[in-house]
Amino acid sequence: MPVDYVHDLQNVYRQLLDSMARPGKINELLKEPERSNENLPCFDATLLTALTLLDGEVTFYIISGQQAELADKFSSYTLAKQTEIDEADFIFAMQDAPIQAILEGLDCCKCGSLENPQHSATWLIESNTLTNDPSVTLTGPGIQHYETLQTEVPQTIWAKRNAISQEFPLGIDMIFIDDKARTACVPRSTIVDCGVA
Repeated sequence: MPVDYVHDLQNVYRQLLDSMARPGKINELLKEPERSNENLPCFDATLLTALTLLDGEVTFYIISGQQAELADKFSSYTLAKQTEIDEADFIFAMQDAPIQAILEGLDCCKCGSLENPQHSATWLIESNTLTNDPSVTLTGPGIQHYETLQTEVPQTIWAKRNAISQEFPLGIDMIFIDDKARTACVPRSTIVDCGVA
């Protein structure tokens, strides 16, 4: 994979930070999104995000029919270890992840504690659609008035996310990545109106 480990990964990190600080804002992770020669069953930008966030001190879990192949590559590149979903620091829901598997993962993933709210999971979810078209409405820190976001994620997942994150600082952070190497983030502090009570 022709990755410039200084330029590309630093740029991915900067864009992720900006997206976390401005929930709903869509940023471009790569100028040339289709450069990988790895032929992995994930978006190139997902692999680069894994290379940016994972290291030997964190754990991850992958929801995908190609879990074994992806986990082997992620571990070999980053030294991070795959673990069970209820212990994982980072959870990757790939494009082929069944909705039911994501919902079950949300039921058992780490959401921190009042003593250690940082001990929670960050979800990275692949999506074919990532736009600011109306689907859910975001408000809260980092958003001047409101922001709209379309991610293909069904309302049931947003409702589950809201239930997990309703007692801030407990909750989960979410990073969405599309096949055009764009990202948008929804941290736990963001209020998401998904039209489901």
